[in-house]
Amino acid sequence: MPFEGPFHANERQLEVGKEIYEILIRHGFVYAFGLLSSAEVAEVFRGSKTFFAETDRSTLPRLTPHSNVGYGGPGNEALNARRAADLKEVFNVRKETLTDGTLTFHDSFPGYCEKVWDLCARAAQRALLAFGTALQLDDPAAFVRPLSKWDLCTLRLLHYPGDAPNSSDTSALPCGEHTDFGSVTVLLLEDGVEGLEVRSPSGGWISAPGKEGAVLLNTGAMLARWCNDHVKATPHRVVATHRERYSIAFFCDPDKDTLVEALPEFTKEKPAKYGPIRAEEYLRQCLTGAMHGDLTEEAKKSLEI
Repeated sequence: MPFEGPFHANERQLEVGKEIYEILIRHGFVYAFGLLSSAEVAEVFRGSKTFFAETDRSTLPRLTPHSNVGYGGPGNEALNARRAADLKEVFNVRKETLTDGTLTFHDSFPGYCEKVWDLCARAAQRALLAFGTALQLDDPAAFVRPLSKWDLCTLRLLHYPGDAPNSSDTSALPCGEHTDFGSVTVLLLEDGVEGLEVRSPSGGWISAPGKEGAVLLNTGAMLARWCNDHVKATPHRVVATHRERYSIAFFCDPDKDTLVEALPEFTKEKPAKYGPIRAEEYLRQCLTGAMHGDLTEEAKKSLEI
């Protein structure tokens, strides 16, 4: 569903944009109501729980930085290089895997993933239009137009066991402090479930539990690069709650060949902080750092926590 034509915000959208602007420049996390219904979110989580409860992990393709598709068990990632590996388990799906036969191990799973993908992709598209409006870009759809093939976007199912696997390193968290890599993340959380924490502008940590009828949106490092760090990509983490926990993240990244460089609106008063880089190359560097501990200097620049 590529975006076509110009976008002109109405009066109400402009008013909401003023509120979103303050969020974008301060911490980049916002609860968004009305993007998905409570019934849709509940159905999505029923499918995710069934997947983790019934699927034989040994039959799943392994998650690697190259593919960014498949299963990663506890210890597969260390999103914070200063901590032991994360205690979560995940399953990643990309757009091509919805139709190429990769997901044949569970009869109903491809259809489930397609539905969740479409719900989250529409939400991400609306969020990026709102961000462009809030930032008063010459082209408010500038963040949406690079989404034609959706070939870097990733749908991730996450499961945090109530009793996390034993770790010899007490620094291990279910998910270590990190910033997301792409444009915007659409995060689905169950109502009232805690564990996610977001770094505040003052440096502390703020709990971000699930809220009924809302999805949580947060900005990523590629959006910050586009905006010359005028927009924040804020560190967040998941801490242990001793309660089994599920979440679903849709990482919305621009198409592979997109050249990510500071937009002219953000280089009028200060030079570009980052050089141009292809979206695929930047994401590959970030994923390699997270899974293999080999974080490049280029990735470190915008993933500093």
